[in-house]
Amino acid sequence: ERDRNSKRRITHITFIFEDQETDHSPTQVLEAKVPGSIKKTYGDYLPSVAEVSSLSKAKLDAYHHLVDFGVKEGIAFRQIIGKIKGSESNGFEDWYIQEAIKIFKSKTTLKSKNAQAGAFVKWYLENKAFEEGSFFAQIMEKISRRKKRMSAEQRENRRMAMNMTSEEFHATIARQRASQKNNSTTKTGNVLMDIIDLSSPEVKITKPFNFETFKKEFETDYEAIKETVEQEIQDFLSGMEHPTNYDELILNAITTRCEHWYEQQQ
Repeated sequence: ERDRNSKRRITHITFIFEDQETDHSPTQVLEAKVPGSIKKTYGDYLPSVAEVSSLSKAKLDAYHHLVDFGVKEGIAFRQIIGKIKGSESNGFEDWYIQEAIKIFKSKTTLKSKNAQAGAFVKWYLENKAFEEGSFFAQIMEKISRRKKRMSAEQRENRRMAMNMTSEEFHATIARQRASQKNNSTTKTGNVLMDIIDLSSPEVKITKPFNFETFKKEFETDYEAIKETVEQEIQDFLSGMEHPTNYDELILNAITTRCEHWYEQQQ
């Protein structure tokens, strides 16, 4: 067929396929596929300090793995943590997320952190890549193998951590440590776990996070985090009316980010 204007003959057409880098900006959220209406505001998705503190140790570590990877706090807390399935993953949610991220990284061609995080979220929520099929089977198999390498003490501590919040778990481990120190007949060994990695036999008890103390001891880091969070929320709400609890949203976001930063330094 000829082009009527140029009178040139079209001889062939070339299609070029490229990976599309999904924008995953600091405040982007994907609408959850659940019944009912969901308000699309930063605060509706951003978890409060109390909500994050209610997580078990394994779930809290899984949440931190996701945030470190680039997934935003609200998406990690409200749309991913609760979707972890399989009996093998109960009490091992951190391992589940670790293995899911490893699989994703082995398959993706995306380079930037934001693009990878955005694509990972789509895999998880839209394609359900880690909830069914071969990827899910791979994750379950890897968790099972890792479990076989655990000591009896590590297994018991994992079981105990399932039924309490991370804070309660920290307190229990601290009491056990104190009891061992006071009891000269108690054998030393792997009874206490590293609170950072439940599978590790290393003992590492850290001072609990206190927001007011943090602001004084890490003033420079606090100011940097505060500025970043405020800018993120301002960008997200650009052109929108600020919610009535705007100040509370800012404070919750800053506190959560500071606590996460603090735990990563220990």
